[in-house]
Amino acid sequence: MLQKYHSTGKVKFLQYFNLHRHSTLLRKAALSPRLGFWAARLLGVSQVRLYQDALFMKYPRHGPTRWHSDLALSPFDTNAFVTVWLALTPVPAKGGAGLRFARGSHRDYTLHYHSDLAESYTQDDLSSRYIIQESSDLEPGDATWHHGWTLHAALPLDRKARSPRVAWALSFVASDAHILPDESLSIVQEAEDSVSFRPWICKIRPGSRAEHAMLPLLPAEP
Repeated sequence: MLQKYHSTGKVKFLQYFNLHRHSTLLRKAALSPRLGFWAARLLGVSQVRLYQDALFMKYPRHGPTRWHSDLALSPFDTNAFVTVWLALTPVPAKGGAGLRFARGSHRDYTLHYHSDLAESYTQDDLSSRYIIQESSDLEPGDATWHHGWTLHAALPLDRKARSPRVAWALSFVASDAHILPDESLSIVQEAEDSVSFRPWICKIRPGSRAEHAMLPLLPAEP
């Protein structure tokens, strides 16, 4: 599914959700034991489930991607959530629109209360609270990992770029994660990423364990 996201009147990127549900080749890659191993190891859990994948395309005419955290858009009642952002095209550190991270934001217990404001923060505003970690040069196949509560963003692509920046992001959640309680779930159901859980969320009771065929379990060993 393709969605366009807008920032201050400009499209900030094109996003294709859950290609692994439509391609045998991409499903095999998304369920790679190696990805599952590192996701589980980074989270300190025994196993993970694939939550979603998204292909991002940012063109020179697109605007900036504003600060956000992935878990704020998901239906899970857990902190054990991680995303790998895999470059499919060269992403130079300068002008390549790689991800920028607010270091330590995943440990900020007040994040829940100011996350709505975070989307409108500029670099200077956010850097007064966190150290901003800029992306380094990435070649196709290079990847970064970030926790589900880590605030991240991206600047526009250099207008002189001859092709779009393309990246594939996959998000994993602990295998024993639960669904949010009803009152919290109703909020995230309005979020842009609801396209990923809309097909299955009605089949799992709020507060119960997140187990469904559309949340495939990855192997415990690579």
